Amino acid sequence: MQIGALKILRELCTSKRVCVTLKQFGGIMSLIDLLQYTDKLVQGIAAEVISQLSRLSAVRRTLRVSQGIKRLVSITTTSSSSAPLITNVQSNLAKGRIADSSPFPTVNGFVRY
Repeated sequence: MQIGALKILRELCTSKRVCVTLKQFGGIMSLIDLLQYTDKLVQGIAAEVISQLSRLSAVRRTLRVSQGIKRLVSITTTSSSSAPLITNVQSNLAKGRIADSSPFPTVNGFVRY
């Protein structure tokens, strides 16, 4: 059930409105908790959703003050298949930037609000 829900969230998080709503409902902390889940597929999809959500500054802030970044790093060191994705998330968080394929309007790689 968790994998199905995560896959739906992954698809829905291409919308900024959905990202904001997910943050408002406390979804970020739930996703961070899933990074410790034993199933690597659950961890990977949770990391993908976090990557999409990290376009929002409020989400980046939550990841910094919670254990989110630490948990993402721990996945990187334990699973080589997640490494490129986690590296992208860490880079986005550090620079406040988003991926080139973002559905949000950008200026020089930064989200324009």
